Amino acid sequence: MVYAADHLYDDFDFKDEFIVLYDLLDAMEKDGGTESRAAIHNPQSKGEIMNLFDTITYQRGGSIFRMIYNIVGPGSFRAALHNYLSDYQYSTATMADLNRCLEEASPGSHITETVDRFTRQKNFPLVHVSMINSTHVRVRQERFLYSDRKAEQDSPYNYTWYIPFTYTTDSERNDEVMILKEKDNIVKLRKPATWIKANNDMRMYYITNYDHIEWRKLYHQLMKNHTVFSTTDRVQMLADLLNLATAEKLPINFLLQFISYLKEEREFAPWKIAADHLTGLISHRMSSAENYAAKIFVRDLIDARLKEVLQWNTSYKKPIKERLLQFLLLDTGMQVDHTDAVQFVDRLNFISR
Repeated sequence: MVYAADHLYDDFDFKDEFIVLYDLLDAMEKDGGTESRAAIHNPQSKGEIMNLFDTITYQRGGSIFRMIYNIVGPGSFRAALHNYLSDYQYSTATMADLNRCLEEASPGSHITETVDRFTRQKNFPLVHVSMINSTHVRVRQERFLYSDRKAEQDSPYNYTWYIPFTYTTDSERNDEVMILKEKDNIVKLRKPATWIKANNDMRMYYITNYDHIEWRKLYHQLMKNHTVFSTTDRVQMLADLLNLATAEKLPINFLLQFISYLKEEREFAPWKIAADHLTGLISHRMSSAENYAAKIFVRDLIDARLKEVLQWNTSYKKPIKERLLQFLLLDTGMQVDHTDAVQFVDRLNFISR
């Protein structure tokens, strides 16, 4: 459905921005806890059957199918679905049958092994990326959890995954998917690079972390020219940092410094992920005495963009992302008592009387 919408409407990126914002990140929030479950699950009661109609089944399942689509490519994916529907029409089928059709349409893609590890165990990988030198990168994985408390080890794969790996560097963007089978891998880059950002457009179902030096390189590139990265890549970096900070795997001070690049951001999606999480995260991690300082931080962050969008008219003919950004920043401004937002709303209330 989202791919059809992406084809019909050119003012919103449905296949990447929309899915990441409204499906994938929701799925990760649910799937990052010890109470999660595997996507493929054998219910033992009526209650368990009813509980299957949830975020894990739909948002997580959809995100995994998006990952499969990007591993095998659009042509092979369509061919596999055509064969699957033809072979099993008026019959029953399993995930293994779909995997077989995908393997036949895309030989050497390791789809069965990859999909099984993402569907037959709960949670998802945290992938650590660090540059060894200008041409080689270390990529290692671990299980991501918001809290390690009472973390069961009930996995047929010992909570390891086949990692579909793509990357962007200051030299090139590489969308050719490499399947990394080991827990610790060395990847050779096609061209020498200074910095690296993994998992292009967050098309694969995992969170990425970097060592401090690599995060600093990405931050400096954002401050220099954030449009080097796609809008969805910028959303991903913010989402990864927010998830890592929530799991206490990254200092909140660095998160706040990184987010400061948003003063130059004019796209809706990065602001959406920040606005949805920043105030709540700060309030959670800070004492009540520090909340006032948190509001000042957010006011300063949104100030320039809020003043800009309040000058726009509210015509429904404007692109949908501009209308969404205008409403989002106005709403955020009201939450932190930004003077311009409060005065704007007061004027609207006066006019409507």
